[in-house]
Amino acid sequence: MRPVRARGFTLLEVIVALALLAVVTSGLWRALDVSRQAYLAQAQRVELLRTLWATAIILPAELRELDPRDSDITAMSETSITLRATRQLAFVCAPPRVPDYGALAVTVRQRPFFGMRRSFSAGDSALLFFEGDPATRSDDAWIRGEVVSAAGEDCPDSDQPRPGYRLTLRLAQVDGGPPDTRGVTRGAPVRGFATVAYTLYRSPSDTQWYLGQQIQNATPQPLIGPLIGPTGVTFAYFDSAGAPTTSAARVAEIEVRVRGRTALPIPVSRSRSVHEIDSLVARISLRNRPRGSGSP
Repeated sequence: MRPVRARGFTLLEVIVALALLAVVTSGLWRALDVSRQAYLAQAQRVELLRTLWATAIILPAELRELDPRDSDITAMSETSITLRATRQLAFVCAPPRVPDYGALAVTVRQRPFFGMRRSFSAGDSALLFFEGDPATRSDDAWIRGEVVSAAGEDCPDSDQPRPGYRLTLRLAQVDGGPPDTRGVTRGAPVRGFATVAYTLYRSPSDTQWYLGQQIQNATPQPLIGPLIGPTGVTFAYFDSAGAPTTSAARVAEIEVRVRGRTALPIPVSRSRSVHEIDSLVARISLRNRPRGSGSP
């Protein structure tokens, strides 16, 4: 019996095999490319939703704390709002002192201390809680002032001294002589504020539009975006009756509209790509100014 010999491939067979390989490879590449495009498009959509949800988390938390009757809103327009925002929270550990008329010195603990900055600086606005008579809430108030100086000073605790800060406050209003410090008790909260602006902002680095945040006199920073353009964010202001108002002292609700877009265009056909757009509307009631309260 003669053995079977393996024969070589002809040129035609090689060409057919290569053609089949090219067809299979092209199909696999197209499948992978479709999957890649779908993944990138979904990632862009998720990032757009994250932008909108960031708006729903950050702005209501900031705006809900405002008391317009206490000048917390310092400027407002259709595309920006400037406010006094809470940035620190500390607690009194020693009875306050009156070093000078119109001033108040108070020592607060370094721990616990809450805020973006774990200290106070000259120029910060501050509110110091005045308890008055512990048996009634009718005389509770916030003493408002500006931090003139802040320096380290230990808290005189009964077991051992603990680190603290000595704050010297210039009081905003002083009527009838030095303030009554007996109503400021140990453990009273001290809230620190900074001037913060939320405004429509075009970044010079990528020329895209964002909701920017500017703290004090620092350079604005992109916070939420990218947005669709000059109409990417709008603010509307309403009084306690639900009517539009241009008076900062009468604001009871603030409506924020944010119109975001994907950072990169998403393919809608083999030859066309577009930016997807989505929007969010949030209406925030300010503290102490519920809608329909009828307050001026």
